[in-house]
Amino acid sequence: GDAGRDVPSRSTGLLGAVLVREGEFFRIDRIYRGDAADRVRSPLLEPGVGVKEGDYILAVNQKPFPPDLPFAASLENLAGKRVALTVNGGPKRDGSRLVVVEPIDSEQELIYADWVRRNREHVAEKTGGAIGYIHIPDMGGRGLVAFNTWFYPQLDKEGMIVDCRWNGGGFVSQLILSRFQRRILSWDRSRWGGIHTYPYRVLNGPFVVLTNENAGSDGDIFPAAVQLAGLAPVIGKRSWGGVIGIRGFRQLVDGGAITQPESAWWDRERGWGLEGRGVEPDIDVTNFPHELARGVDAQLERGIEEVLRLRGERPPQRPEFGPAPDRSREAYGDEG
Repeated sequence: GDAGRDVPSRSTGLLGAVLVREGEFFRIDRIYRGDAADRVRSPLLEPGVGVKEGDYILAVNQKPFPPDLPFAASLENLAGKRVALTVNGGPKRDGSRLVVVEPIDSEQELIYADWVRRNREHVAEKTGGAIGYIHIPDMGGRGLVAFNTWFYPQLDKEGMIVDCRWNGGGFVSQLILSRFQRRILSWDRSRWGGIHTYPYRVLNGPFVVLTNENAGSDGDIFPAAVQLAGLAPVIGKRSWGGVIGIRGFRQLVDGGAITQPESAWWDRERGWGLEGRGVEPDIDVTNFPHELARGVDAQLERGIEEVLRLRGERPPQRPEFGPAPDRSREAYGDEG
């Protein structure tokens, strides 16, 4: 419970990129980027910078790089400050130019947004644009924002992969589950050609759920509820199994705190068995480290395969309106 001592620290600036040293310069091997909707900054992609992957950074604030230090050493204590980079298309000083960037203090959100974007684009490419993809990082505010940001713009798709791997839990799984439980009951057709489902904004097609051993709490409950409702198959590895919610947070005199288990999960299939065991996937798929190192996500690939199979078995609904009803005077005359 002791508070401990604050250790002096310096905020190192980061460029949101993978930089590889080549001699006295650094080559920009990869630039992380999300989507504009993600609202995360990628310093090298901001207006006016104009650099791309494959370009070289020759100096920071016109100072050359020490031969025995990493690139980050040149951005020590420069996070959030304007920095001049000397850049060029090749490893040479002739023809170089200065650009001004503002390094960030953490790349975590940017790398995450880049990963989600690449998954979404990969799914679209593998399915000819027919299948959507969303990742729900937790069942709190962050996860609900991610869901609202990417679920609704992809409702023109014919299926969806709902990635709940690494889900940190929370309390909004019921809200998200309710969206996937909605079914099309009828159709609205407007005078000028607009066609809408009733209820409005419903996924018109199948979906699958991905989970893994790092998803827990409400991240256990969501795939468990999907299975109980018979909505979709769950793919991946058995989830963490830490479901019981805690309350209390009682403060101790030495500055520590204690919690108590408060909310347990019971269902008709598992009884109390979700806690300490987790969700058994319907389709067990392991992501091996050597495959991930090569950029192969076997769980995502199986999700693509499965949702395409389900789409073939249960294709999206298409309204067959037929001819417009006869509203002529003669037609009304026949009603008598």
